[in-house]
Amino acid sequence: ASVCKFLVPSGYPESPLDPFAMEVEEAALADGGIRVDYSCTLAGEGLYHPGPRGVALTAAGEDIPSAAVRIEEVIGVLVRSDCLYHRKDIGSARSLVLKTNNAVTFLSRARGE
Repeated sequence: ASVCKFLVPSGYPESPLDPFAMEVEEAALADGGIRVDYSCTLAGEGLYHPGPRGVALTAAGEDIPSAAVRIEEVIGVLVRSDCLYHRKDIGSARSLVLKTNNAVTFLSRARGE
């Protein structure tokens, strides 16, 4: 299973901070099996222009919650920025239960149950 979490600059999506400062420990993330993808462009030393989002971190695990935990453990340690934020609920066991319940409710209503 895998989870991808996006770190986005303050003000996203309406008016993201531009440029924003960020430092990413790419080698340490790669050593931990976490993939880093950028949707922002370099504006200068440690400064970036936002793209559709800021940075995507992707990790694999035995299941979705364990992959999400791997990312949560490194955010803030290996990705440093005072202006990036992310949703902590993505990939959590609670969010998966809610998503499943919503899907069952939708399908039940669609069948007229």
